[in-house]
Amino acid sequence: MKRLVLVLVLACGVVGAPFSCADTHVYVRGAHGWAPAQARVDGAAVAVHLDPALVGGQAEVLISEAPLDVDDTAAPFVAALSLNGHEFRAPVPADLGFFPWPHTIAVMLHDSGSHVTQDSVQVTLVGERTGPAVVPCPVTSFSQGAWVRATLDTRDLRADRYTLRISAADLLGNRLDTAIRLDSLGIVIPATTLKVSDSSGRLSKPLPEIGTQFYHGESAGDFVSYSLPVERAGQYGISVHFTRCYSYGTYMVSLDGEREPHPLDGYDPDLRVGAGSLNLGRRYLSAGEHCLRFELFGKNPAAQSRFLGLTEVVLRPEPGVAPHVLRRP
Repeated sequence: MKRLVLVLVLACGVVGAPFSCADTHVYVRGAHGWAPAQARVDGAAVAVHLDPALVGGQAEVLISEAPLDVDDTAAPFVAALSLNGHEFRAPVPADLGFFPWPHTIAVMLHDSGSHVTQDSVQVTLVGERTGPAVVPCPVTSFSQGAWVRATLDTRDLRADRYTLRISAADLLGNRLDTAIRLDSLGIVIPATTLKVSDSSGRLSKPLPEIGTQFYHGESAGDFVSYSLPVERAGQYGISVHFTRCYSYGTYMVSLDGEREPHPLDGYDPDLRVGAGSLNLGRRYLSAGEHCLRFELFGKNPAAQSRFLGLTEVVLRPEPGVAPHVLRRP
């Protein structure tokens, strides 16, 4: 769809502008809105007659390949949204729920009255933790702009809570600005909120300044258990995130008595808050408190001590379920 808009301060009644189109439709917007204009097409030029008495001294001229409904005040809308092949049709929900690994997001916009201008379409992702995401977003127009498709390649996105911001305008200037939420992170339980349910007697305390639950393990067999709250029963993927440091040890992790075969190794030459992650797999969790236990196993040969620092536990529900729905009001 070709589009030319001129903002003019009238000095005379006729304006000429180069434009090449076999079927040309000309409209002018003045003090009383859009209206068809008297125009003459001469080769690559369009001569438009403007009446200063009608347009009030300033006008926008729109030259279009297709006829437009000058009474159209409806903005383009999101007709469909596809996420990993799962399609949402209008009205697309404001919260798409949880999708663990979104690799493609396709947004289909529609405007049957005045058609979408392709260069006005902007689709961006803003993460709660990561900020604006830089992802390719090619835009394709169909049926002279009645349909526009924007596709985002999101394979490299980090897990986060995202807001998908969509804006577009049609030829008459009616605008769409909307936001749709998408969660690829899940339910985050800060480790600083975990309560000790059992231990071998060593110190455990939250360090809010670095968002870490600190445990002072000293010798093999020392353990601490925390109560892990689950608001609603369901299938969850479970992961433990922890701080790495030169003084942190190696721990075996179990949930409700089921031990993870791979140990948690907290060693790093530097302090790196939240840099470590241990996947505990996917399992059914009933509503209520669950026992998350850490038992000191040893340490990296380079580690100076055997401490532990937890940052958060993440529960990842079934795809399509909004994590906030899983929390009690």
